[in-house]
Parts: sequence; C-alpha cells; structure tokens
Amino acid sequence: MTVPVHSGRSFILTVYDAYGRNATCQAAVNVLTPVTPQHPIVYPPQPYVSLAQIPYTGFDLGPWGNAMYWLALLMFAGSGAYLVLYYTPVTGNTMRRFIRVWALKIDKGLGFFPTQSR
Repeated sequence: MTVPVHSGRSFILTVYDAYGRNATCQAAVNVLTPVTPQHPIVYPPQPYVSLAQIPYTGFDLGPWGNAMYWLALLMFAGSGAYLVLYYTPVTGNTMRRFIRVWALKIDKGLGFFPTQSR
C-alpha cells in the first residue's frame, strides 16, 4: 500500500491472522522541507585525437631492411663522432694527445714497455 505523506504523521497498522490473533505496529514519519533535486553538471566533450586517426608514416622494410637502416644510422653517427673528436681544429690535437697519453699509461701499468731506469 502506498500512502502519500505531506506532513509529519503517525501510522498504526493492525493485522489479524487466520486464528483471530492480532499484531499492531506503529511508525512515525517526519517530513522535512522538500529539497530541490540537483542535476549533475555535464561538461561538453573535449576534442581529442585517437591513435587510429594518425596515419602510419614509418617504413615497412621488413626485419632485414630495418636492421640495415639502424646499422647505417649507427655508422653515420659514429663517423660524425669520429670527425668531431679527431678533426676539430681546437680539440683534435688535444684529444689525440689525451688518448695517446692515456694508452701509454695503460701500457706502462700492464708492463708492455720496459721503463727506463736512470
């Protein structure tokens, strides 16, 4: 049973079974001032780009082609580093001298060159 309630009330319910016994229950209802429903704030969807919208710009050379590409890239970077280290006018001679002295120190430390005793 549905009973509309607009103010505070007390309800009493009495029930009877097949043998004539009864049971009573009481419920008090307090009605508070009505609250206006709050609607959720809905923000407009933000623009986005999914990965499926970006075209594939790589190259499909297969495993051997990709290996050759990376090998060529490493060789190019290595040759550039070599040129910077050994043929730069300011650091070229300094770097060559540094490596030569470093290698000689290692050779002396390992005993490859006999030291001259005075």
